[in-house]
Amino acid sequence: MKINKYENFLLESVINELILEANVSFNRDFVEVLGDMETGFNDPVSKICEVLLKIVKSERDLDINQNNIGLSNEVDKISFIPEDKLDRATIKLVPGSVVNGGSELHSVQREAKLPAEGMVLNQPETFLQNDIMNSWKLVKTINMALVPDSYYNQYTLYYLQNVDDPTKFVTTYKDTNSFGLPFEYVLPENTIGKIKIGRYINRLLDLYLGDDPIERRRYTASDVEKFVNKFISLMEYKHNALDYFRIITGGEIKHWYLSDNYSGKTGQLGQSCMRYDNCQEFFDIYSDNPNVCQLLIFVDMNDKLLGRALLWKLEDGSKFMDRIYTTRDSNIDLFVKWGKENGYTKHYEKTSNSKIFVKVKPKDYAQYPFMDTFKYYKPEDGILSNKELEKPYLELQQSNGQALRRIDGEPSLRPEDM
Repeated sequence: MKINKYENFLLESVINELILEANVSFNRDFVEVLGDMETGFNDPVSKICEVLLKIVKSERDLDINQNNIGLSNEVDKISFIPEDKLDRATIKLVPGSVVNGGSELHSVQREAKLPAEGMVLNQPETFLQNDIMNSWKLVKTINMALVPDSYYNQYTLYYLQNVDDPTKFVTTYKDTNSFGLPFEYVLPENTIGKIKIGRYINRLLDLYLGDDPIERRRYTASDVEKFVNKFISLMEYKHNALDYFRIITGGEIKHWYLSDNYSGKTGQLGQSCMRYDNCQEFFDIYSDNPNVCQLLIFVDMNDKLLGRALLWKLEDGSKFMDRIYTTRDSNIDLFVKWGKENGYTKHYEKTSNSKIFVKVKPKDYAQYPFMDTFKYYKPEDGILSNKELEKPYLELQQSNGQALRRIDGEPSLRPEDM
């Protein structure tokens, strides 16, 4: 069958049009900002946030070159990576998005027929949080809805190969309820595009609602202006986020453990076992030792807690940052950055092999908090450690204020706790 020049021209036009169209995607940082801006009410800002997330979830291809939207270093602009530059980008994984199969492939990886060879099976939180070996290339995208009889048909898998060590592979994923990609594209700063947030929103609304002019008129120029103003305000806060860190000591520490003072109930902070009102009397061992124990807090613009971490002065004089609790994993990087700038060279994730000590006032308290790192305590000596001490000692990993006494054999509750 012959195709004449005109038919060939039409075919090329269709192909070019398809190349220009793309599935709109937002980076996790931009999705989180939209979540922060939503009020839960039908005000103009929330209305625009909702439609933007709806556009991403719809997975409709739109004729727009500004895609893979993220935040930029300019408060009134967003960043974008055009589709034709994605093959030059590397990928940075974010914590909590890697398929964890334990000692063997997860069943979703087996359904997708991914090879076991080289697969990082356990979730690699350590190198994700410290950016060690965290540069990847996309090998394959698998829509599990297209896999016959799949139990995981709500997921899309991304099979990635490590740039520094090509023998290593990971699988990351998102489900149909996710708005952002489970990773970030990385390109040199001078190759990433930027566009005014208001201009981008108007363009996106025009494309998405172009066939429904009545619905398009629901999003007025005034609505977009209010959205832009709130976006800029939030970006200015984020660009100065380290100014919202404070060090708390003494009796005020317990205030910031109470969930009533949290910005949200999500993340590790929202799940903390010390967040309840009946835990408020557990924190005396912190408040009585301000010279060696302080609490670092990170708050939002309304002075509500976004994250916290205990700060310790070790017996050798070095500074130690304990486990970081945040409403969002993305804020962990801010704590790490604050720690580096303030001399906290040791932290929770790097204590597995070394034995460290904190010297506090010798005292046996009536109640104790759950301790992440310094869970072994000798009250008569005032010694806290991350490793077992010479018996007898107390073990401080109960969520009800009690302590386990280890003398010989199996641990037991202290008599006063029974």
